[in-house]
Amino acid sequence: HTADAGVRKNSENGSTVGIKGNYQNAFYELPGSLTHDLWKNGRKTASTPDDWARIWSYGASLDSKMKLAEDQWLYLDGGVSHQYRHAVYWPNSDYEYDYYSCRVSPRYVNECDIGYFGNKFSVGLDFRYDRYEEDHISFGAPVERHFSRDRYAAFVHDEFFVTDDLSLVAGARMERIGNRWRRYYGLNESRSHDWMDDYELGLVYRPVEGLKTYIKGSQFHRSPFCDELSYTQDGNFLEPETGASLDIGLEWEFLEEFSFMANGYGMVMEDEIFFDPALLPWGYNSNSPAKTRRIGLDAGLSWLRDKVAEASVRYNVVHADFASGEYHGNDVPYVPNHRIRLEGGFWVVDDLRIKGGYSYVSSQYVSGDYANTYDRLPAYSLFDVGIYYEPSWAEAWKASFVMDNVFDRNYCDYAGPGYYYPACGRSFAFTVSYEF
Repeated sequence: HTADAGVRKNSENGSTVGIKGNYQNAFYELPGSLTHDLWKNGRKTASTPDDWARIWSYGASLDSKMKLAEDQWLYLDGGVSHQYRHAVYWPNSDYEYDYYSCRVSPRYVNECDIGYFGNKFSVGLDFRYDRYEEDHISFGAPVERHFSRDRYAAFVHDEFFVTDDLSLVAGARMERIGNRWRRYYGLNESRSHDWMDDYELGLVYRPVEGLKTYIKGSQFHRSPFCDELSYTQDGNFLEPETGASLDIGLEWEFLEEFSFMANGYGMVMEDEIFFDPALLPWGYNSNSPAKTRRIGLDAGLSWLRDKVAEASVRYNVVHADFASGEYHGNDVPYVPNHRIRLEGGFWVVDDLRIKGGYSYVSSQYVSGDYANTYDRLPAYSLFDVGIYYEPSWAEAWKASFVMDNVFDRNYCDYAGPGYYYPACGRSFAFTVSYEF
């Protein structure tokens, strides 16, 4: 079960401050994997059916905006969180960890014109500290170790309006990432420091009201998350992922009720992080053996007539392969070529809405299959339906009941060479919220 609460204060001059809190307590059964034959034959019990995990977490966040002068603002965002996880799996493994995180990000925004030209300038800082504490028994041996990461970043972003319709967008970010393991014996390195930089440059053109077109080039990076394996099988820290992308797209709102978006992109990545289940004894993360590339398109069309009906369709297509090396030309594992999402709904009365959806995911190679030699993970289709109630006589309250995988489809959304993890069957969610 989960609980979320928040409060916000708005001032007459546009300044705001909001505080949110969240709590979660969840229990998951972890039935383990099945072989391909057992999964296809519909077996419902894995070899380790009694595995389980409990996750308990809470946190608080702040978002605020203060008016300094006309068209000048100071933003301050931040948050703290704690997650505790306890998992029991395999014959003799008992795993516990605590994950603490805190962050703060001040940002200055200036929307004043420069001469006859419009301009929106922002500059800010990001600070984040994460601490990850493990305490578990693995194959009968007790293990206790700690991992910490500190990140310091500075960023700047500007949108300069050459004309009312055409603007130039540019941005940069510099970040220092420090990693440290304590009491982790056997690693080749217990500390690492990375200096990373990201850039963005683009043009935005708005030829008519409601239509926005753009072209954007960017350089980016990603470090492994603190609670995933941040080191390789030989005991070294993973290198951060780096990449460059080019995006061309448009967003269009027309005929008052319709909206359309499309984004075509090309992306090349180096040191992409993959989980390789073939690495003994239980699998490790590793950096990609070669550069990877993606060419794709995201497109969507939606229609909404308030208090009457709504419909939408979204389509994603991508070709992802290795750009060089031993696996040159092979598909990147665990990347489906096609995804489709259809949604439709109608209002029974002004306060009550029924909405249904259909999702399709195409086949894909299983995790770690760089050589593309194993059977592909089959495509699957799912249906969901929900009822949403927003009483006009109590506008602060909202309630919903959602059923996923309506027809209890037996499908698998994750697999490795020789093993399959069946996905969730028919499931239900009931949500109540109150806004004040």
